[in-house]
Amino acid sequence: MKKISCVAALSAGLGLPFLPFGACAQGNANYCSFLAKIQDCNGCVRDRPVVVHPGSVCVFVSSTPGRFLGVEIVLKPSKGRLAVSNFSSVAYQAPATAGQDEFEYRIITEAAGVRQTINIHSHVSIDPNAR
Repeated sequence: MKKISCVAALSAGLGLPFLPFGACAQGNANYCSFLAKIQDCNGCVRDRPVVVHPGSVCVFVSSTPGRFLGVEIVLKPSKGRLAVSNFSSVAYQAPATAGQDEFEYRIITEAAGVRQTINIHSHVSIDPNAR
């Protein structure tokens, strides 16, 4: 996994800036590590491990060839919070305590007149000692 810095929680709505694919803004020494690139496939589900410090916010920005149509939340996390932070990204805020969580979202695109979807299922480890 590639280490990616994350942004601090900004509000209950998780209003966050747009960032380039696979990147997060640095904020309050928060930590987030995840697989930055996921191979595209139409109609499939890709698993992605994510490691965060308690209370951290990770922004996952989607980038794809073709026309980007949006992001939908498929499975909400049971412990943290997940929100679509702009047209092409989601933000996950970890709870204040260590443990495990998971969430899933769908990326919707169109290329050469064909609508495509890919689901990203994230398995989250909330670890105050992660580096």
